[in-house]
Amino acid sequence: MKPLSVLPFVLALAAAGCEKPSDLAPLAEEATGVVKTYRPRIAELENRSDNLIQRGLALKLDGPEVAPASDLLGNSRLRLNELKQALDGAKGQIAAAEKAGKPEDLLRFLHRLRTQLADGRLTVNADLDTVEAWLARVENRPRLQQAPPPTTPPSDPGTGAPAPTQ
Repeated sequence: MKPLSVLPFVLALAAAGCEKPSDLAPLAEEATGVVKTYRPRIAELENRSDNLIQRGLALKLDGPEVAPASDLLGNSRLRLNELKQALDGAKGQIAAAEKAGKPEDLLRFLHRLRTQLADGRLTVNADLDTVEAWLARVENRPRLQQAPPPTTPPSDPGTGAPAPTQ
């Protein structure tokens, strides 16, 4: 194969990979759509996390058995905050990439945003599933029956001494 016959093929591939400035608007629209799609998903995970916190508090448990679930829930909350910050900052980053007129920057940002949101959502969802399962086990485990406190025989009103038992 001659080197010159390969040249048109290489140029065609290079041209196909180049983003044109006219691609900015659709890319920006797509990035905005990703933000709009993920915002309710992240809010749903946050509501679920809030409900798990309330369920955990209602159990009034304390001690080392609670620590792993509590830590996992705390880490999930931190991750949710990171995802919310990514969503909140996306609008400014989309506008900046559009203003710069660099579709490749917007495409790179869109890929990073999608990856961060998808991975983060899956991780938080799995962690919340784990906490939910732990709470269900705790809520449904048999409670230890405490023996009733011993009853003291009534005292004789006249002497204050315990009444004789028969």
